[in-house]
Amino acid sequence: MATPSSPSTPTHMQSSPMYGSSLPTLNFSSTNLDNEWKKWKLHFSIFLKASALDETEESRLVSLLLHHMGPNAIPIFMSFGVEIDKIKYQDLILKFDNHFSPKKNVTMERHKFFNCKQAENQTMNDFIMQLRNLAKTCEFKEAENIIRDILICNLHSRFSFIKERLLELGDVKLEKTIETAQNLETSRQHLQELESQSVVLQVKSQPKKTNDRRGKNYGRPGSRVSDQQRNKCPRCGQVHHHKCPATGQICKKCGKPNHCAIMCRSAPQSNGVKTKEVVPLNTLELNCINTILNGKLVTTVYGECILLELKDKRVFLPKRATSVLKTHLDELNSQKYGIKFIGMKEITGLPASTLLFQIVLRE
Repeated sequence: MATPSSPSTPTHMQSSPMYGSSLPTLNFSSTNLDNEWKKWKLHFSIFLKASALDETEESRLVSLLLHHMGPNAIPIFMSFGVEIDKIKYQDLILKFDNHFSPKKNVTMERHKFFNCKQAENQTMNDFIMQLRNLAKTCEFKEAENIIRDILICNLHSRFSFIKERLLELGDVKLEKTIETAQNLETSRQHLQELESQSVVLQVKSQPKKTNDRRGKNYGRPGSRVSDQQRNKCPRCGQVHHHKCPATGQICKKCGKPNHCAIMCRSAPQSNGVKTKEVVPLNTLELNCINTILNGKLVTTVYGECILLELKDKRVFLPKRATSVLKTHLDELNSQKYGIKFIGMKEITGLPASTLLFQIVLRE
């Protein structure tokens, strides 16, 4: 004679054959029985609605509940001291709620909430959801404001730019805080995607006659200059909308404060040998190939960067390009390659501009 389930199947994994239900019995061995009961109760409610049994008579609902909970529910039901034919379904649900949900320690629940910090790889949405769920058992009178404050305070350090922006907003509602945080996270992800694509290592065959040609309009008063070139900072050489990064820095070329060496206007000290000017990458003529005479890895106030020597000037490559090209310095020193500036990309909501350029094969 066939049995409903194999003897090796755990009790809480057995399913009722009634009405085609695949609902497992309640897992009474769970270490968090309160949470297990809440999830199982929701599944059972869905089963009743899907089977059109939610409007059936009270006594039948009671029997369905006990049957699907499994045999371990019977001793608990008997401890309630009620008769199966007289108790109402919702009253029985309430008794199981009280049985499986011990009295909450609000102090402990709040301790867990206040000490919930965003994990390194946790997304903004997951962290917000975690805080909301923890706050449900804390009985806060102003839950929205408290969730907002803990969200800002306990952000991971990799989201420090979001924390700074949220603190600037001041006393705003939780929904505005969440919207701003999510938008900033999305903008940073888009920026990183663009930066990863900005170093275009395309090997292109170019005729030698194009070497260092600037175009027929180069140097003429009527030649066009981009908005980024016109708006570049004379102290750091960048286009920015906030505090200049050169503020407080000491120039390594002349020893004077508040500007970078690449933008220093002091006459170079040399023994008769003319030093080539170091210029920002975005000052190169757009879409023109400049021969790379050599490249070397140098340390600046911004960290390690590659310094390229061209025919009549020198340029620093961005840090993101340095990490890719520093293992190819021998090739850059072969004088077979050139650099071509192809434009800049403005990212809405962020102060930085992304430089786009190509390293191309001249031969």
